[in-house]
Amino acid sequence: GFTRTRKGSGTTTSTLTVSDGTTTKEYLVAMRGDVDASNIVNTTDYSVMTQICATTYAVEDNSAKFYAGDMNQDGAVDGFDAIAHELYTNGTITFE
Repeated sequence: GFTRTRKGSGTTTSTLTVSDGTTTKEYLVAMRGDVDASNIVNTTDYSVMTQICATTYAVEDNSAKFYAGDMNQDGAVDGFDAIAHELYTNGTITFE
């Protein structure tokens, strides 16, 4: 079995705790594209993405916001992710 707990607010600051009674593991949960942790992916997130790419908004590596912003999952938050975010937001592309 497992136990799910949320810590913080917004999808990108949630954790999932899984325990089998002997071992407990905690996982960071990030909604792809939801860099402002509002639980929806929209143009506000795109605005934050462009700020991250322009280095006017700092995001820590391995943070939930980093994983949410790494749209193409290549280990970096960059212009390619901003383009992917825009295409996702306007419905041109989808992610599984």
